[in-house]
Amino acid sequence: MTVQETILSVRNLNKVYETPAAWGRAGTRTHVVHDVSFDIQRGEILGLMGESGSGKTTIGRLILQLLHATSGQVALEGCDLCGMTTQALRPLRARMQMIFQDPLFAFNPRHTVHQILGTPLRLHPELVERHGPVDEQIRHVLSQVGLPADVVHRYPKAFSGGQRQRIGIARALIMRPSLIVADEATSALDVCVQAQILNLLLDLRDELDLTILFIAHDLTAMGLVCDRVAVMLRGRIVEIAPTSELFSRPRHPYTASLLQAIPRIGTKAMPGVAPCMPGKGTQVQDGDGGCPFRMSCRWAVAQCAHNGTALRLLEKDHWSACVREDLDLPGL
Repeated sequence: MTVQETILSVRNLNKVYETPAAWGRAGTRTHVVHDVSFDIQRGEILGLMGESGSGKTTIGRLILQLLHATSGQVALEGCDLCGMTTQALRPLRARMQMIFQDPLFAFNPRHTVHQILGTPLRLHPELVERHGPVDEQIRHVLSQVGLPADVVHRYPKAFSGGQRQRIGIARALIMRPSLIVADEATSALDVCVQAQILNLLLDLRDELDLTILFIAHDLTAMGLVCDRVAVMLRGRIVEIAPTSELFSRPRHPYTASLLQAIPRIGTKAMPGVAPCMPGKGTQVQDGDGGCPFRMSCRWAVAQCAHNGTALRLLEKDHWSACVREDLDLPGL
């Protein structure tokens, strides 16, 4: 039996934004990430799925310490990152990298590809000592993402969207990270290029044993690349399971609603399961222990107003926050 190595462990992660009282108006307190916990194993791709505003990107930035958590723990290979000083975090930055949604805005337009890929190595000279000269590493990482070595003197504006995203992936890979956070890495690309980038990520995962947190709202992309998927709603994870199990047999009504919202040609919507209507719901308030989907859920019961936020293990590796364990919800 193979013992899995946990690369990332997130426990009880919270992020609260507070607006102070001013000009006669009371202060506000918005809980954007609420008590989130999950693990990612080495070589695994975990999908983080949800609507816009659900807190997906915030979690990615909290993991990378681009934002500071209000409370909770983020451990990378057993090292707790929360509360570390900037100086203490510096040597750990190389071990966790991000692929951004739009690489055109993630690059300095006045920098060539050589400068874009070489700058991280110059900031971490230990990588040059360990893995060889800068130029040699740049050529190697470009070949890994399917780009010729002669692109090094060109600027970002000279590339297509797919090529720019490959450069973004190369910039993450050149640091030889343990964890990559891919934040909507394919959503700005057309369908054909999306497929190429997804296949590239899968190939790199297999070749380099990468661990990836794949943040997206595209369920089709999730189904193609992710080993497990976590579903977020208003700052909370409401379901997490292996991809095939979650897509075929969802156990939370919100997940079922998302799956039924996928456009399909020549099929009718399943009776009794309408796509979710977030406008009918209410924002999760501090101290509200109820299910965040209850105002839009046709299966809601009185218990949902007081429970429905804690994940429960229903089957092997399948967790859901829904109190209605008796529901038989349709999948894909």
